[in-house]
Amino acid sequence: MVHLVRAGSVRNEMLLIALTTILGTTWDSGLMLAGFLTFTNGAVIPGIVPIWMVAMWALFATTLNVSMKWMKNRYLLSAFFGAVGGPAAYYAGHRLGAVEFGNTSSALLAVGFGWAVIMPLLIALTTRFNGYHEERTDTYEVKLV
Repeated sequence: MVHLVRAGSVRNEMLLIALTTILGTTWDSGLMLAGFLTFTNGAVIPGIVPIWMVAMWALFATTLNVSMKWMKNRYLLSAFFGAVGGPAAYYAGHRLGAVEFGNTSSALLAVGFGWAVIMPLLIALTTRFNGYHEERTDTYEVKLV
């Protein structure tokens, strides 16, 4: 909620969060149905990743226009970031017991491929749905006298 309150355009930021969540959930659910990923708990709807993973996608979306804004218009760099960072994050989740792999190397390759495609797509979406592009007009200045 704090993220949305601070956004200059709540509508654009909400659309980015929704699109990212749908895209990520669809991709991860596909990997799960293909046998690359297995989630041991939290599944609410059969064939869909657990609700906590859906929430992780929504939370990840909140970083795109803020801490990851340096990647805007850097599609090759974002593909590399996705290809390396995606599998690293999923492997960390695996080590914590949150996700199991059908075959570790195949699963990490599939995750890396997906993230190499998804990350530049998400960066492109941030150009269209940038809730932080517009400056807020209700900021306050603090003066120390």
